[in-house]
Amino acid sequence: MPLDEKYSVSAESWEADDPIIAYKEVRDPYQDHSASLRELVYSKVRSRRPIPAQRFRRSDIEVANVFSELTEEWRESTAVESNLERIVLNSAYQRIIGLGPQVVPHILKDLDETQDHWFWALMAIVGEDKAAGQTSVGAAVEALLSWGRSAGIFDG
Repeated sequence: MPLDEKYSVSAESWEADDPIIAYKEVRDPYQDHSASLRELVYSKVRSRRPIPAQRFRRSDIEVANVFSELTEEWRESTAVESNLERIVLNSAYQRIIGLGPQVVPHILKDLDETQDHWFWALMAIVGEDKAAGQTSVGAAVEALLSWGRSAGIFDG
């Protein structure tokens, strides 16, 4: 019996908002039908109209406000945490990373003022470790701030 008949799912009738969630709900854990399900998911994703990027872009003021709120939430919830993994995997910290490149100037300014744990976030957003090879927190901070200045992102 084909997978679509077994689960009553077809590309024409499937109206899930999130194809990955639908994939998990439809997948039979006892049989490997990954290829046909994957094709169903991808065909649905490919048929969607692209979402304009400007819908996701925030104003600089909005980014500053959201960054400030999330930073406060992150610091409050990790104030007594010593495990770096828990600190950087905190939901507020991850949402800061999710703000994308627009938040980098705000992170650099905060890094300059506090020397807080922004290395992970900057590496995730920028895509590379701009403080590679540094052996102390102070040196890493200075390397990141220097990079920010030379890239025209930070003027502090």
